[in-house]
Amino acid sequence: ENFKRSAEEVDTLMALMGEKLRSMRREDSLIMTQRVRVRVVGNLARVPADVRAEIDAVTRLTSAHERAVLTVCFAYTSREEV
Repeated sequence: ENFKRSAEEVDTLMALMGEKLRSMRREDSLIMTQRVRVRVVGNLARVPADVRAEIDAVTRLTSAHERAVLTVCFAYTSREEV
């Protein structure tokens, strides 16, 4: 449960996720050159609005990609499986 970490750690993790999502949208990224569709699953209501916007952007941009699918489990716990 990363959300049980200190606020500073959670903020750092969210910033890192936003950075990684932005890098996926670059034209020369592996995601784009290999035509990988990106999906993000989990409780996204817990994620800051700016990171949700990055998630929306990368999933929309890659929605037509068919070579492979990368599913990112984010803000997700095994309790959600039950």
